[in-house]
Amino acid sequence: DEPFGGVTCGSGTPVYNGLFYGGDLTLLGLQVKGCLVIIAWTTATTWVTLYVIDLVKPIRVSRTIELVGLDLCEHAFFD
Repeated sequence: DEPFGGVTCGSGTPVYNGLFYGGDLTLLGLQVKGCLVIIAWTTATTWVTLYVIDLVKPIRVSRTIELVGLDLCEHAFFD
């Protein structure tokens, strides 16, 4: 997946590389901080995006449709 040999933050490899391959705890701390910043940024942008979408067109269905079932209401599919 990574064309240039880079490893994503989710795998934890950059954090381990900082500790096991000659980096000191300062480098490890910076890498952990970087991962936390990426997690915070992703969470915030996802929340804002879903909030705006929900304002334009609600994401959830009504309670009645939820009880009847989405297959019947959305697709007219009968089991």
